[in-house]
Amino acid sequence: MDEQVDDDQREQDPPEEAAPGDSPDTPETAEAPPPDAKRLITLAVPPIDQLLVLLGAAAMVISGLLSWIEVGPDAFPNFAGIGAGGGGVGLVVVLIGLALLSRRPQLDTANGVALGAFLASLVAVITLVDESGGIGMGAGAWVAMVGSVVALSGVSFGTMDPSRRPSRRVTHKAPATLGAALAVIASFWLDWSSGFAAGMTGSFPLGGGLDSAVATGYPVLILGVLVLLLLLGLLSPTASAAMQARMAMNVRVAGIAMVVLAAGDIAGSLMSSDLTGSGPILTLVGALMVTRSVGSAPAAEAAEADAA
Repeated sequence: MDEQVDDDQREQDPPEEAAPGDSPDTPETAEAPPPDAKRLITLAVPPIDQLLVLLGAAAMVISGLLSWIEVGPDAFPNFAGIGAGGGGVGLVVVLIGLALLSRRPQLDTANGVALGAFLASLVAVITLVDESGGIGMGAGAWVAMVGSVVALSGVSFGTMDPSRRPSRRVTHKAPATLGAALAVIASFWLDWSSGFAAGMTGSFPLGGGLDSAVATGYPVLILGVLVLLLLLGLLSPTASAAMQARMAMNVRVAGIAMVVLAAGDIAGSLMSSDLTGSGPILTLVGALMVTRSVGSAPAAEAAEADAA
């Protein structure tokens, strides 16, 4: 009888209403976004040093498509820098710009090629300004010089960070000294050729590196003497590991810059079907000796230089 009473009570009691969210079978509805919500678009901007390098390298590539010389009142046809109109310098500047755009070389390598491109384009501007006989300077030389300055500024900003500097050491001091001495001797003593002077005006015999029609010997002379002074400073017993690594890096930068200067002059002679002087050839050999004499420092020396 008790069981019958319990069954009747169950039938009379109404079922309890489940609170919202208590049942696992009842999914929670997500709030729909408002209709006027806008998606935020973020623009990734590279650091200022990389942005300057990219802009400068792009200008260097564009300069090869512009006219470097103007014959007569106009500049038609276009004597583009990648051809004989650039005197070899335009081609080297374009190749350096493409290298900086397509890859990220080490800081000292990028610094050396950017410095060499700036000095080569500066010499081209100075030479074209002094030219006579109806030859004038086009816009390509100016664009190349400005672009190389911008790229060099970006690389210099990156060099200010000690953690990004490659640790270098001069592994062969004797070949480096000999190479720098050869570049110094070639800069003022041997004959040179210039795509602007020899190729465009047909001047003969070839002038020296310090001749106003060539002028490439001036930066080579300065860089060669700088390398010799840096090598002399490495012999100082008071030079710390960090200072030695910095001087070794600058030796490599100067060597690469001299390679660019000599290569531009040799390319200009080949494009103009003119004789190549012994000065740029000996400078190229000496600069390669300087560059190859600098290598990466061992891990112990690199850690000591970073700590200093």
